Amino acid sequence: MFRILFNIGLNAVQAMQRQKDRGFLRITARLADKNVEIDLIDGGPGLDASDALSSIEPHNNQPKGTGLGMTIAADLARWHGGELELVRSDSFGTCFRLNLPLMARQREDGVELADFVTSELG
Repeated sequence: MFRILFNIGLNAVQAMQRQKDRGFLRITARLADKNVEIDLIDGGPGLDASDALSSIEPHNNQPKGTGLGMTIAADLARWHGGELELVRSDSFGTCFRLNLPLMARQREDGVELADFVTSELG
């Protein structure tokens, strides 16, 4: 969870550093049916149409970094049984939504993956 929020937040902060007046980064969470929805909303310059379409694709020609941050965030969201989506991006900023199930994802043998990762990593 930390890596997902960190990667999206870092992209927002980097985008806002390129504008004269600093924006904001707001994180909200709410229950929606059997999911939790986490919105990461920034007051940055927004993405242009081509960047918005490729924002979660690897190596999308970002000026800093490897271009993998959003791809990793989206992959981690899917690994947890959720998804990462671009809700909006315009001149007022960008909103990414992380949808995650409330129930832990389980392997076929019934072991919760969170328990498996914890025990395997110590």
